[in-house]
Amino acid sequence: MRGKGASGNSKCCVCDSQPADAGSLACEHGFCHDCFGRYVNGSLAELSTRLRCCVCGACSRLAVETRDETVAMSFGRDFPPRLRRPTALAVRRNTGEFVLVDRASERVLVFDANGLINTDFAYVYDTLPMTGLTVTDDDCIVVPARDRGYRCLSFYTLDGAFLRSTYVATDAVIEGVAVAPGDWLVVADSANACVHLIDDRRRFIRSASVDQQPGDSHRPCLAGVAVNSVGEIIVSDSANDCVRVLDADARWRFSVGCRGERPAQFNCPRGVAVDADDNILVADSRNNRVQELSATGKFRRYVVRYNRGDDVYMSPTDVATRSDGSVAVLMTGVRDSDVGEVRIYAPV
Repeated sequence: MRGKGASGNSKCCVCDSQPADAGSLACEHGFCHDCFGRYVNGSLAELSTRLRCCVCGACSRLAVETRDETVAMSFGRDFPPRLRRPTALAVRRNTGEFVLVDRASERVLVFDANGLINTDFAYVYDTLPMTGLTVTDDDCIVVPARDRGYRCLSFYTLDGAFLRSTYVATDAVIEGVAVAPGDWLVVADSANACVHLIDDRRRFIRSASVDQQPGDSHRPCLAGVAVNSVGEIIVSDSANDCVRVLDADARWRFSVGCRGERPAQFNCPRGVAVDADDNILVADSRNNRVQELSATGKFRRYVVRYNRGDDVYMSPTDVATRSDGSVAVLMTGVRDSDVGEVRIYAPV
């Protein structure tokens, strides 16, 4: 919602001290990030199609999508193989290929960088009802599974050949898996509110609790995990509607967010990812959007915001980044609808 006369060098019309880099209304009044969150998303009357400026009272229409939010490519919904209940998305780092788990078809699917199917295969063990997925530096596909009551990670080649399993715990509910520096793996366990660490030889090393912090209303429920270039662990907490950042030893550093619709607020955050600059991307599922935060947790931008009137049967549940800076968003059916799609957004 940038006004036709807005400039990146203009000052915020409220505090007159920060650049108006969060956006401007049609009346050309611009706001910094702090004032935009306080005034535009707070005291302004947000109607179904417009915002009212708190400075002059002029109304601005709300766009469904801005130019930066236009889908560059999508697949999985209109052409076979159609996704039915995809639960997780990963991107192969050096080729840009997409890897997905589809719970309805009980298969792992590998698509090329253009969204065309390369291969698909059935997994050896029953996957958990909600599952993570990742691709290691040596091109192994890692899928959480269960085997005779134990929760484990199953490793496959890109062609679907089963390699091995690493057992994690008997009562774990694995919601996310991420590759850490040194080709270690970090596993998010929602049932035990902890992360499990797997070394580069695929041996279970230890578990670390993600403790409830002051101000939290509920015990943490981890829904996604990512690891940045310095080894910090980022987990989404769908119970407390926040994102937590842990150090490389899995000790809590800080949390970002609470329940809400303003920037850096969430409603059931799910998948998380990091880009080449360690910015954090969050699939804010019940707010129907994907947010980008800085490595220190400051709101940067919306990657995409979906109009509540569109895609009422799908919401963003996972997110991944590609080497060219584009962002892949996994849309999954709600209310048990058998539909899914991957949407790719070009880098800004």
